[in-house]
Amino acid sequence: MILCQIDYLFNPGDSQDCMDNDRASGVATKSHSMVGYLSGMAREGRIVKFENVEHLSSTARRNVNTIFYLELGLSVNNYLDNGPNLKLLADTIKDIHNIELVFSHGWDLYSSRVYGWVDPHTTLQCIFDRIAVHKEALEHIPNIRLHFWLGNTEEVEKYQGHFPLADVRYYSIYPMRMIAKQYENQLPFYKAPSTATARTKHFMCLNNYEKAHRTETVRYIIDAEIENKFNLSYLKPNDSELKRTLDGEFEMSNIEQWQDCISHDLVNDSYLYIATETHADDKWKFGRCDGKDYKHDTCIFHKDDIEKYTSMEIPIRGWISEKTLKSAYYELPMMIVGIPGQLASFKSLGFETFPEFFDESYDTISYQGERFNVIKENMMRLCSMDIKEIHNIYYSDVVQDKLEHNKRHFLDMVRNDPYNIVYNYNKQNVEAYIKENPNTTLFEFYENVF
Repeated sequence: MILCQIDYLFNPGDSQDCMDNDRASGVATKSHSMVGYLSGMAREGRIVKFENVEHLSSTARRNVNTIFYLELGLSVNNYLDNGPNLKLLADTIKDIHNIELVFSHGWDLYSSRVYGWVDPHTTLQCIFDRIAVHKEALEHIPNIRLHFWLGNTEEVEKYQGHFPLADVRYYSIYPMRMIAKQYENQLPFYKAPSTATARTKHFMCLNNYEKAHRTETVRYIIDAEIENKFNLSYLKPNDSELKRTLDGEFEMSNIEQWQDCISHDLVNDSYLYIATETHADDKWKFGRCDGKDYKHDTCIFHKDDIEKYTSMEIPIRGWISEKTLKSAYYELPMMIVGIPGQLASFKSLGFETFPEFFDESYDTISYQGERFNVIKENMMRLCSMDIKEIHNIYYSDVVQDKLEHNKRHFLDMVRNDPYNIVYNYNKQNVEAYIKENPNTTLFEFYENVF
């Protein structure tokens, strides 16, 4: 098979980027997938660029024994994935049986639906559903020619229900990216210390840029006078008194170089981990924050109808980021400060959680204030425990078995990344890369992961 990427669908003006949240509606031709992969590991001839659908179609007709996967993106702002071009694309390729469609988004994929106020209703109504758009536009494409690689557990389940014979799977860019950033930063493959190592902190809680729930978490830790039980950071709070650094200053301009990596010294000095996720409100209030005018009308609002636009929301369900996944790689029992149900999403992916430490009922509480009260109670109760007791629970057989399971499962997510079909991390390729990058720790990761 060949993974195909196109500059545009039919005309140069319909080239769309799935990360552009102020673009015209249409099919995203740029997906921003394959994050973390090394170009030197690509299988020869397996990723091919085409100008447009016509160029791809003519090539596919001449090579009937080759399967062509046309990669397309999905947007966080789902209502942008709309318009006549998807139906036109389906009609164009429906009889070219060796062209298959891949809809891929492993980043911040929240939901296919948008909710808003619709007269005469007095409650929020669903006003857009991307799955419905896909079902209608792709009705003449057999399910077996469709692939949906989605970074959201609930969306995976929904798409499986609507496209039962399609290749629908969970795909997150974060596991592969996290591993890649370790050896790019010359970090060794992480292995937890033995039970003979006594750690000095109950918790590790790392915070980057300002979020209200991070501020509330850090402020509570300080005000409750339990900061001495934490390896605590807050790099960019609005309140300078809350700023905390642990292993140096980091700038947001190069966040992609450091956000996936934690100092092993900090991990090895902490028994438990608090993941302050990206969101604590389970609704995505999309919109511009820079005060500029919107560029385009969409299917659900006119660009000058600000009141209607700002009243809409996309529910956040079934999504986790690298902040949560770090607990699996770094072998730390975790509590999530985030949206309700995020711990359940983590479990639905096959990971274990740790009621040995935490009252996990917080994850089921929809009201943010009440949810955070249970989180605070967890922190205070555990910080009140003797650290030797925390040590003993951490190194108990049941907790160690879970930590080992989570680490293996995380590495399986890397190995099962769907884009591995076009890459080859074999010994020969790895050794060639090391010759060009002598300070890399890639060989360690080759032996432990790939």
